[in-house]
Amino acid sequence: MQSLPDFLKENKIAGIFEDKIVQKNWVKNLKKIYKGANTWDYQWAYANLVNHSFCIIPNENLISNIGFGKNSTHTANEDDILANMPTGSIVEIVHPGKFEFANEADQYTNTKVFNPPTLLRRVKNRIKKIMP
Repeated sequence: MQSLPDFLKENKIAGIFEDKIVQKNWVKNLKKIYKGANTWDYQWAYANLVNHSFCIIPNENLISNIGFGKNSTHTANEDDILANMPTGSIVEIVHPGKFEFANEADQYTNTKVFNPPTLLRRVKNRIKKIMP
């Protein structure tokens, strides 16, 4: 993430995401990571963003993340949308005729995965932590 200061100075995020709210959220979170926040996913996402990479995303969830709960490092909310997701399988691999960015998938990821929790959700999470 050494290139982040130049990336931000040149406002390259605007060339990746049109939505100003999404841009602001990414910039805020990338700055946190640059300052040393303990996580891995934003570094991976940043590497993909700056390299204009494609990521393969299956139509069904193929794994179940068991790392949610009070003893987890980053994901304490057991009711998180990403916790205990049902899994599927790939029966047949179908290669696309062309590579293109999947705007619908990006929108989902930005609103469900990388988007900060709403005030209501933060309050609920805080209450759950202090009340068993």
